[in-house]
Amino acid sequence: MSEPRWTPAQRAAIDDRGGALLVSAAAGSGKTAVLTERAVRLITDPEHPVDADRLLIVTFTNAAAAEMRQRIRDALEVRAEQEADNEHLQRQLVLIHNAKITTIHSFCLQVLRSHFHLIGLDPGFRVADEAEMQLLRQDVLKEVLDETYETEAENQEFHEFLEQFSPGKDDRPVMEAVLALYHFSMGQPWPLEWLQECREMYVGGGAALAKTDSAEQKKEEPDNGSRLEEDSAKEGEEQNNQTERVCGKTCDGLHDPLWLQAAVDDTKHVLEEAGNLVQRAYDTAMEPFGPAAYGPALLDDLEQIERVARAQDYHGLAAAFRGMHPYKRLSTKKDPDVLEEKKQLVKDLREAAKTALAGVRTRYFYDTPEVIRDEFERSGLSVRWLTYLTEAFSKRLAQRKAEKNMLDFSDLEHLALQILMERKDGENHPSAAAREYAEQFEEIMIDEYQDSNLVQELILGSVSGGGCGAHNLFMVGDVKQSIYKFRLAEPEIFRSKYELYKKEEETQSGKIDLNSNFRSKKNVTRTVNTVFEKVMEDYDEDARLHCTAPEEYPGYPTRVTIIDRSDEAELEDGDMLESTDREIATIARIVSENKGQPVFDVKKQVERSVEYRDIVILSRNRHTIPAIEKALNDQGIPAFGENPGGYFESVEIEIFVNLLKVIDNIRQDIPLISVMHSPIFDFTAKELAKIRIAFREGSFYQAIRSYAETPVEVPLQEKVRKMLEQLTYWKQLRRTVSLEELL
Repeated sequence: MSEPRWTPAQRAAIDDRGGALLVSAAAGSGKTAVLTERAVRLITDPEHPVDADRLLIVTFTNAAAAEMRQRIRDALEVRAEQEADNEHLQRQLVLIHNAKITTIHSFCLQVLRSHFHLIGLDPGFRVADEAEMQLLRQDVLKEVLDETYETEAENQEFHEFLEQFSPGKDDRPVMEAVLALYHFSMGQPWPLEWLQECREMYVGGGAALAKTDSAEQKKEEPDNGSRLEEDSAKEGEEQNNQTERVCGKTCDGLHDPLWLQAAVDDTKHVLEEAGNLVQRAYDTAMEPFGPAAYGPALLDDLEQIERVARAQDYHGLAAAFRGMHPYKRLSTKKDPDVLEEKKQLVKDLREAAKTALAGVRTRYFYDTPEVIRDEFERSGLSVRWLTYLTEAFSKRLAQRKAEKNMLDFSDLEHLALQILMERKDGENHPSAAAREYAEQFEEIMIDEYQDSNLVQELILGSVSGGGCGAHNLFMVGDVKQSIYKFRLAEPEIFRSKYELYKKEEETQSGKIDLNSNFRSKKNVTRTVNTVFEKVMEDYDEDARLHCTAPEEYPGYPTRVTIIDRSDEAELEDGDMLESTDREIATIARIVSENKGQPVFDVKKQVERSVEYRDIVILSRNRHTIPAIEKALNDQGIPAFGENPGGYFESVEIEIFVNLLKVIDNIRQDIPLISVMHSPIFDFTAKELAKIRIAFREGSFYQAIRSYAETPVEVPLQEKVRKMLEQLTYWKQLRRTVSLEELL
């Protein structure tokens, strides 16, 4: 079997030894093949062979881990056949079954199973599924809020906080805010410590809150009011001193507090971006056939931006922004030699810069620094209450999970981190357990590194031996493919290391770019490069995709469809299409148009007609997947979409939950409309609109009642009456049968 023809960059990634290595592997660059080959060569190195079970290979999914294990095993089997007398290879074929080729969560689970005693964990724990955790989180949060409502019933500051987040009678916004903050905090290595740091950023403004561990601690205290006042007075005195020190006397120069410094840093970044945009506009204007008459206005823009950027602190920036004069108008002089495309590009670049500057002025410089500072400090009240509620919820949830002896996926990471890291004086140090793992692993290989988070970074760093002078991390990823920010991925970890590691320098760390694309034709790579060079910073020659696919494969033109939402599209029955519906209808049309078109089958090496199974639809919004699937199926196009959520988020289950709500209390408009619009009663959007137009006052339930009793459109009226009769029957039935029988 002939060896693959590796590119120089691939060969470097395979053979590099002696230090941490970051590989930026673009799509289609042979990343998996490189990972596999590197592992195989480490195992079969003639001078320093590594046992397969001394490698830790971390992948993003279980399927990827299984595939990687199979690839390495297949490669070892081939070599074992060629070297039948090689005892080391025969031994590796046995060890590969126990090699740690795993996901980060599976590795954390192994750590917990082996070292549960170090943190007092019951070894009989189980990992809960997401549906169970979703219900438990809702129950615990409601419990914490109910207790807080009771204990803080007379607390005016708590009521002010509630008014800011939930001005009506519905406390769902508060619950959503707590859950969102809790979810984000789980991406931090030490969540409770991070919540405390959030509180400390907001000093002064309003009376301070008492620092309590949880709502139940208040409940256990015999004198909650006096304790709260005592702690508030103590914390308030400390914060007043800090306010005097940080926000009273030193809010100028280089001594701005954290929140002001963050505003300065963000503003500086925006100014740099705006300057780059205007510079590009000026360069384009000065090119042949460019609108050179725009030059003076663009130069004036650059001078203004540079003048503002010279300010060193918040007050200087505020004064500089106030001193900006209106933008000069672009010349209206006609020049027949100017290309319209270049003129429009210059206008668009300038407008983007102006929009960016207007945004930062609106965020940070909408009033005097003193007024903005006071507003920021007053908002600290809400931040403190929100973080306290989140902390109470986090602790109560941990308590409930401990009672049930179950863990969720974030627990796997954080408990493993407790075992592997010791926290001393705000610093992290590898524990004795971590040092044992570090001695065991010869190299740690991390796939999809762009989707790592801070917790995972610490876990893998602790067992790599990095804290003990070793550098044996091999990280592979592509920041352009980071799509899991909602799962707390931190692509900035990859970006920062990419900038830090120097290529072609003899250091203990290095970076390699794999940008040769073997998967796609030039038309695809050209389109990708065109998009990313406009939307991504530092998209240089190293980051660009370079097509290396065989030239004999025919290419097909890429297509961009822009949906104009300004005009109105009307269906045959008169219903108006929403913007999302237009996108879905357009997708269905494109799929139909492509069916039967010629395409080259790389595997069969023949040209054939496109089949439905050749087409994949990617949606940036997971909640539109069921709607796309339904639209395609309605047009006779076989389609299957992955369920975007858990069991309780599926459309069918949500409809039945709403039906149960309506049977229990029909005076709930949103569940009622959901059930009416579902296949259960099959009311169209147009029919629902007719009912509301006929009776605009009162709730929607009152409207359908009136519609059923008033002479109106007979067919629709009969449909409403039948629905009400059915709901009445189910309501009566629920009194005599169990929920299971009712369903």
